[in-house]
Amino acid sequence: MKSILVVGHGLAGAILAHTLIDRGINVTCVEGELKHTASRIAAGLINPFIGPKLNTPKDYNSSINANNEFFGRIRKQYNKQFLHSIDLVRIFQNPGQKERWHSLSPQYRKQELSSYDCKKHELLAQYGGGITRAYKLDST
Repeated sequence: MKSILVVGHGLAGAILAHTLIDRGINVTCVEGELKHTASRIAAGLINPFIGPKLNTPKDYNSSINANNEFFGRIRKQYNKQFLHSIDLVRIFQNPGQKERWHSLSPQYRKQELSSYDCKKHELLAQYGGGITRAYKLDST
């Protein structure tokens, strides 16, 4: 039987370990006690539009599809939903961001918010905002 060592048991390491185990591979995971890790910083948030330029990560669609498939199997195994679709509000910092948001995949853009709409929700947003479909991983 093959054996694999997975270094890091954050989100990526955990998914990799489970995937390998499902394929009949013996897996050992080791985890350092680091204060600043991607899993802790991201807090389970998976956002299709990142940074001030609202870039979409490479292969985002195929990654989300793989995550939905993986967590669908895990949900059945543990009878618990771990991956949730959520609405994420992006506050536009300038008119260019607003234009960029409109040019992005309509699959993830849900609704534009005017500056007035934002103010009703106590959000200071001179250029308005946009509601984006994102995902949240519940790791509790």
